[in-house]
Amino acid sequence: YILPLLNADGLVMNIRGNRDNIDINRQFPTKNFGRGWFNGDEPLQSIEAQVLMEFILETRPDRILVIHQPLDGIDYDGPSKELAQYLSEKSNIRIHRLGSRSGSMGTFFGKELGGAVLTLEIPIEYNALSSTQLWESYGVFIEEFIRYPSDVGQSN
Repeated sequence: YILPLLNADGLVMNIRGNRDNIDINRQFPTKNFGRGWFNGDEPLQSIEAQVLMEFILETRPDRILVIHQPLDGIDYDGPSKELAQYLSEKSNIRIHRLGSRSGSMGTFFGKELGGAVLTLEIPIEYNALSSTQLWESYGVFIEEFIRYPSDVGQSN
């Protein structure tokens, strides 16, 4: 499955959060959920997070790739270390480990449900690149992510 955009409000308004200034990726019902102005008052307060969680629970993917900005590298949650290392070697993109965040999808799906979650962080300056240039930079990573066998070495 490909979900091309989860935060249409943020894209249109050029902000990270949705129209209520809630970060959709801090809205999951995790043990470490932290209330706050950017996380919302409670898990699944945003409709976007509700839809994404329902989708994850219905489809039960063995791994999820999130493409995000503005950092540069590969982050991972859950049983994804070997997959992250494999993709780093194949694509020459470094691992930039950020760790699980309060209420994040990585914490929810990766840490608490045991699924593999990789985040491909793309530098903000890459917004100026063409689709061809982006594919030249990240095509190998995406192809290898798709091809990687779901039953091979996904350890912490």
